[in-house]
Amino acid sequence: MSTVPVAVVPADSILCCYVNKTDKLQVGRIVNIPNWHFERVVLPGQRLLFEAQVAGLLEVHVITDCSTSLLSTIPCPDLQISTDLINQLLNRLS
Repeated sequence: MSTVPVAVVPADSILCCYVNKTDKLQVGRIVNIPNWHFERVVLPGQRLLFEAQVAGLLEVHVITDCSTSLLSTIPCPDLQISTDLINQLLNRLS
């Protein structure tokens, strides 16, 4: 009998998803949570799935030829995805 993994997220954290809808490289950073570091490169068209604290702010930077510039700052709750949705997807894959 196969078991389906269940998405478990700590109570003070949320599951988030950001999509780079541009044709440029981007960097996603959460910088407003003390003693916590999160930084990922997001390729054009790529989805970034991550766990964050509810108070987190995702800064999205666009990488240009010789620098980066801040594109937007998004509150993590605006990027939150439902754990029910994750569990439904996992059930379909099993």
